[in-house]
Amino acid sequence: DTDLKNYSNGGKYNWVTWFTETSDIYEIPTDLYWAPRLKVESPTFPTTFDPGTQVNVPVMWEGLDTIVTITAWKPYAVTFPLTLRIFLQDVYTGVTYVTSDFIINTGSGDQSFAINVPANTPYGSNYMWGAYFFDHKRVGVQPYEERIGMDDTFRFTATGQPYEPETTITVGTAYTVYSDAGIPTDSSLFTWGPGSWNGDYTGETPPEGVKCFQTISYLWAGWGVFHTSGVKDLSSYSSGYLKFWVKSNVSLKVEIEGPQYTSSYQYIASTGGVWQEFALPISSFPGINLTQVYCPFRITSDYPTTFYVDFVRWTH
Repeated sequence: DTDLKNYSNGGKYNWVTWFTETSDIYEIPTDLYWAPRLKVESPTFPTTFDPGTQVNVPVMWEGLDTIVTITAWKPYAVTFPLTLRIFLQDVYTGVTYVTSDFIINTGSGDQSFAINVPANTPYGSNYMWGAYFFDHKRVGVQPYEERIGMDDTFRFTATGQPYEPETTITVGTAYTVYSDAGIPTDSSLFTWGPGSWNGDYTGETPPEGVKCFQTISYLWAGWGVFHTSGVKDLSSYSSGYLKFWVKSNVSLKVEIEGPQYTSSYQYIASTGGVWQEFALPISSFPGINLTQVYCPFRITSDYPTTFYVDFVRWTH
């Protein structure tokens, strides 16, 4: 909580630190430094990006060489090198998807740090970037508990009110056809052939999230997602890819349809019963009008088998 001691409107402020709930108050003159600060105002700050890509996070810091902190109730002067930890976290689930450490040798600095975003990071807009320093030289150090400074992009009060205009961090600029979140709201899922299907199957360990699409083919069977509310213009992905994960012991037929009744297909090889990601160039599906896509993905087995599909999307 903020304690505005000796508050005076329009007066000159002096930052101090003191202990309360004691018989005395001991004021300690305090300097205020940004250490670290995420430069969210930078036009290159990564607010929207895809899984499996590299982004650069700009960070500045100052005054690290003047800091004296308290550890085990003893004064502790910061010495170099230190570690700067940058992380990407889903604010509401608490899951951290990226943790990258960088060695820092200067008291002040302004630098961009390259971060690789894992390919299995779920799509969504509930993410935050965070950064803090810690002294990796300390035996048994607990980085977060013994952090030196911290900043993040989720800057809200305890009641959910923003301290400043919100910096929304969104993972995924692709058009997602199937994921843990389901299928597009303006679409329908159809199946065919003698078989059974489960689009919320959790008996596997899929690449994205916790669900995948299971198909049990008794003879031949498949499924697909269709724009039943009207065709969709996906021409901005003409130089991109149809990406998806498959686990199968047989070859599978993958199709795109656009407009309705105009299809193009290709076969993908068996993955040998392990998860494998495919990235098929959109240009490898000839004859499709990308301004009138009716079915952005359908997949079929011509044989009796069980196969799994996960995280289907069109990417740039």
